[in-house]
Amino acid sequence: MADRDRCTAEVWLARIAWAEAVSLVALLVNLATVHAGPVAALVGPVHGSFYAVCIAFASPLPRRRQWLSVVPGLGGLLASRGAATDEPDVQKEPDVA
Repeated sequence: MADRDRCTAEVWLARIAWAEAVSLVALLVNLATVHAGPVAALVGPVHGSFYAVCIAFASPLPRRRQWLSVVPGLGGLLASRGAATDEPDVQKEPDVA
C-alpha cells in the first residue's frame, strides 16, 4: 500500500481509537455509578462498532500493529501509537577483522 494511504489510515485509526477509548470510559463510569440500562444500551453498540472499525483501519499497517489493534479496550490506541519503527529490530553481528 502506498505511504500516503498508510498515513491516512493511521490518522483515521488514531481518531477512531480515541473515540473507542472515550466510549469505553463512558461504559465503565456508567457501570461504576448509576448503571443506567439505556446508557449501556446506547454506548455499548457504539463502542463495539468503534472497536471493529479500529481493527479494520489497522489492516494496512504492519502485522505487529494489526495484532495490537485486537487488544480489547486500548488496542486501537496501541496500534495507532505504534513503535518508533515498524521494522523488527535486527541486531547486526559485530564485524570481525
